[in-house]
Amino acid sequence: MKLKTEYSGYTKDMHIGLYAYFLELSKTGYEADYDNLTNIISNYPLCIIYGSEPMKYKKDIAYLCKNVQKYNPETQFVIKTNGYIYPSGLTSLKNVSYDITLQLKKSGVNYNDRINEKTLLWYSKNGARIIVDVEDDDDFDELEQIRNDVGSKKSLFYINIKSYNPKHYKNCFHNGYNIYMSMEGEFY
Repeated sequence: MKLKTEYSGYTKDMHIGLYAYFLELSKTGYEADYDNLTNIISNYPLCIIYGSEPMKYKKDIAYLCKNVQKYNPETQFVIKTNGYIYPSGLTSLKNVSYDITLQLKKSGVNYNDRINEKTLLWYSKNGARIIVDVEDDDDFDELEQIRNDVGSKKSLFYINIKSYNPKHYKNCFHNGYNIYMSMEGEFY
């Protein structure tokens, strides 16, 4: 597993204000030192793993999670993924959750290359938070279609409204969707 950067700080989206250790993955980064990471992360209540699709490194992440949990079974892990790859090797681990950023057709990616219904169903059944960028009514329609095809609960979806249309906020409220929140800047 290669890292672009690692750092500590406060979360600025989804889990706003939690103190965490962050691992940003990269195809071209430096090789992770698992012993060092285990020592560092086990001193934090939360570790956020994101960047170059983390599920491509699921064996390495599972190894890291297991090692950290030996020293601190309370450390939580949040893995930010596109939800396409099944998290084999991670499914039996405690304190691991997933934030999925779901791509819609406007991403330009073919449906079968961005939506794996079987895998998305597993994530849904296991409480993953599903984040969807919405700009217009077509995005809501596609979101509903995917949600119905997979059978996911609306309560798992967090809508990141990219427009200034009050109708989209009302749509979230009336249809039981959560609204995704993030913040810019520093806490202090």
